[in-house]
Amino acid sequence: MSKGGPDREAVDAINQVIDRANGHQPNPNYPLLTTNMTREQFDKAVINERSYELCFEYDRWCDMLRKRIIPEVTRYYYLVNFTEADYLFPIPEVEMRLNPNMTQNPGY
Repeated sequence: MSKGGPDREAVDAINQVIDRANGHQPNPNYPLLTTNMTREQFDKAVINERSYELCFEYDRWCDMLRKRIIPEVTRYYYLVNFTEADYLFPIPEVEMRLNPNMTQNPGY
């Protein structure tokens, strides 16, 4: 990322994937990305592309946890019992004993 947006190398890399998905034909419904995008727009586009490319490889869940986007990409009725603490796993007890300065993640 440069100047708050994607650099040419990053855009070219993701555009190779999009171009392949488009059958190497221009597709106005699925356009290539540009360096004129903001960092947030580019990040969202890359995460969205990863959801298409890796939909059956169980990487989507890790992306949603890492980016903390579960409420934005999940249907509301699956979020009934969802809380912010669901993004974190408990820190193993052995790690807590080894480091007395460590505190447990909220909710555990």
